[in-house]
Amino acid sequence: MYQYIEKARNATCQILLNDGNYGSGFFCRIPYKKNDNLLLNVLLTCEHVLTQDIIFSDNEIKIKVGDEVKNLSLKNRKKWSNKEMVYSCIEILEEDEINDFYNYDTILKNNYTNEMFISNKMNHIYIFAIMQKKGGH
Repeated sequence: MYQYIEKARNATCQILLNDGNYGSGFFCRIPYKKNDNLLLNVLLTCEHVLTQDIIFSDNEIKIKVGDEVKNLSLKNRKKWSNKEMVYSCIEILEEDEINDFYNYDTILKNNYTNEMFISNKMNHIYIFAIMQKKGGH
């Protein structure tokens, strides 16, 4: 059990929003098809936490990992967001000093498509998060 708590502490974060609310996100490695499926470090969250307006700007976002608050510039990063699939994703760079990542599930290696997600055949990603403030996402 302790190994999972330590992993969650380092690979899960709070995303601190400008309105005083926050959401949760997690760090993982995903295959990047434009570069021979090498694994790319990313922050994944819901699209309603980091909306497309935020994701595709060059602003900064503030995250809290453990007890440490970090500012991540959105400039010069790979970024994706999809309202229908309800996700936003940004590349995590070496200078962000994020060192712990979840690995994607084996099922994603085997012929996974956006259509499978949208048709509700495999549209669940579960990440355990403990939120301490009402109004979080």
